[in-house]
Amino acid sequence: MMPLGTQQERGFVSVLVVLVMLGAVVAVGLALSNASISGMQHGYYSQRSEVATDAAEGCTEEAFIRLKRNNSFLTTSLTVGSSTCSIVIGGTNPNRTFTVSSTVDTFMPRFDGTLTVSGRNVTLTNWDPYAGF
Repeated sequence: MMPLGTQQERGFVSVLVVLVMLGAVVAVGLALSNASISGMQHGYYSQRSEVATDAAEGCTEEAFIRLKRNNSFLTTSLTVGSSTCSIVIGGTNPNRTFTVSSTVDTFMPRFDGTLTVSGRNVTLTNWDPYAGF
């Protein structure tokens, strides 16, 4: 019959097993932590992108209102909450073009389109809501 090993050898194997198990637990913990952080970052960036898009849509509506009040309106910059946006109107009546863009952090959505302006009537004739994506 062969001896099972000395007390010292069995202790070494036990320590080695514990270290391997501890390493596995740490690896799983790090993977879960990384997944959680990635999920939070995705949520944050999704929310900031939505804020930027909403600001650009609001500025687009503001451009239409300003054109109804003054059909020679051309350009302005606005602050909408935590974002800034710019409105640029081009062309001559009745055919006008517009570009509206907003900036929130690193997100900069832009909308382009064309309008027909006749007196106080402003009609949207073309709209590209994905011009800046």
